[in-house]
Amino acid sequence: MVDTNSVDKRIRPSLFTQEQMAAIFQQFGVSLSASQIEQVERYTQLLEKWNAKINLTRIVEVRRIYEEHFGESFYLSRFLPGLCRSLLDVGSGAGFPGIALKILNPRLSLTLVESSTRKVLFLDEVISTLGMASEASVIQARFQQFVEEGEGNFDAATVRGVKISQDLIDCFNAVLRPGGRLIVTTSLAWAKEFQKLRSGRLAWAEPHPIPSGSSRVVLVGERQPEAGKSKFQSPKSK
Repeated sequence: MVDTNSVDKRIRPSLFTQEQMAAIFQQFGVSLSASQIEQVERYTQLLEKWNAKINLTRIVEVRRIYEEHFGESFYLSRFLPGLCRSLLDVGSGAGFPGIALKILNPRLSLTLVESSTRKVLFLDEVISTLGMASEASVIQARFQQFVEEGEGNFDAATVRGVKISQDLIDCFNAVLRPGGRLIVTTSLAWAKEFQKLRSGRLAWAEPHPIPSGSSRVVLVGERQPEAGKSKFQSPKSK
């Protein structure tokens, strides 16, 4: 059990000015308000404190946290469907991209699915500290168990760094509404493997590179009302 009382909720002096943080995030096509930047700072502080006790992420340098966790997560916002109200984040781990997308889109109703007890405790702490408790929740379960216990009807779902399987694709087909989108952050090689699986009602766009020199790509599948619909067009870079 992690002693959450040891986590200082006050904002520490940042290694980066707000202008420097804004410049990092602008590489990913987003602009944050002062309150959103404050949330990023609080989140980063919690990540650093908890990561010293449990293995949340191997990325520990603050700039890389801003770029590879927050920046890449913020970038996914352009792939959300129009009028997206509900987001499911699977295998949430340290909360990326789900909580970062919630910071950028405050009106999103966010559901995080995570099987690790310690990571669930961390996610609950982040949600509470950032004032998201009324519109964000953490479910401790395997994704397959979550689907079996009650299919959802989500506008979008995100997954990052989770092993690809046919079972996973079938589960996403079950929880996305027609027109809903599955947004996968992965390598180009794994994206191609993902596309080889039986996609059900998911129509894949071509993998989309993430900017700022990242080797990762975004793979988006849109759930069609009927199987066999043509592929939709992925949003263009801004």
